Amino acid sequence: MTLLQLQALGFATSYRDGKSLYVKCDRCAGATIQGVPAHENGCPNRKRECDGCGTLLPHWQRYCEECST
Repeated sequence: MTLLQLQALGFATSYRDGKSLYVKCDRCAGATIQGVPAHENGCPNRKRECDGCGTLLPHWQRYCEECST
């Protein structure tokens, strides 16, 4: 995973220090669980993929505008 991918997933304050990549969120205690970055439950920065096309959306939406029409 790259720094840009982490930022797209809502980990806006993540950073790289040499070869290490640190998962950080400004709204929760973001962490890495078995290599997968995760937000706390209820974090407003949490994202999910559209069930139709895979576009990143806020966690409360299932489909983007294009897939819901």
